[in-house]
Amino acid sequence: MMVEVEEGEEPPVLNPLENAELIGYIKPVETALHQFAEVRITGDAAAKVKRGNPVLLRGADAPIGPEEIYVVSGGKLIAFGEVSKGEFKPKRVFNL
Repeated sequence: MMVEVEEGEEPPVLNPLENAELIGYIKPVETALHQFAEVRITGDAAAKVKRGNPVLLRGADAPIGPEEIYVVSGGKLIAFGEVSKGEFKPKRVFNL
């Protein structure tokens, strides 16, 4: 899509959600995180992570670390961070 802007004019703001040509370029955030493991959490653990607090990951398939992972709750990305000794410490928390 090409937009012509005259000198001195501000370019228009293009909202991809309102433009059929641009909608195909929108990808889920998780697309950029494909090289990291995904861990799903719920309940109190998700609430703690959303506030930026560390949580212990439990379960047979829970990563022990050290490694970087992203955490999903209710099908939504909530944080990216590092696991060490079974504890997840969020580096970035998302409000998507």
